[in-house]
Amino acid sequence: MLVELLTGELRGEIKSLCGAMIVGEGRWEEAIALSRSTDAQLAFRAAWGLEWAWAESPEGLRPHLETFLYAFARSDNGSVHRIYSKMINDMLRRGWEFSRGRRTEVVAKSFDLLIDSATRPAVKVWSMEIVYRLRGEEPWIADALAETLAAMLTSPEASPGLVNRASKTLKRLAK
Repeated sequence: MLVELLTGELRGEIKSLCGAMIVGEGRWEEAIALSRSTDAQLAFRAAWGLEWAWAESPEGLRPHLETFLYAFARSDNGSVHRIYSKMINDMLRRGWEFSRGRRTEVVAKSFDLLIDSATRPAVKVWSMEIVYRLRGEEPWIADALAETLAAMLTSPEASPGLVNRASKTLKRLAK
């Protein structure tokens, strides 16, 4: 039924319907798997439903955290990146701990997204925040982030808003 809902005609309430199904019926794993679909629209809608479910029941995702982080690290869907990176940033803000292996994958994927010219600015901002929040986990992360952000400041591809955010993050790193 979740697949049918996600592949059906888009209605305004689809996000909340999917989210309620994920929370109410415990379909976290199914939704995470669907967010990795090669069908970009299905993947986006599954991630969208997961975002609603996360907002309603963050603890419901905790037993599926490893799978969720695994899916983030292997996704190639920009829309899914936007949703997942926002959720991961919120998890870190809340003090959630990731296993060492998943943490390493999240940092690597976030750096990849940060330096990829095809990545949308919103995803770059969330990726910047994720790496910033995980900077103390490995000694090289803060230095690599500072180098990446310094390069972004002079990049002709970077939007003014992204340059501003990179500059602010560099100042936070220097403290």
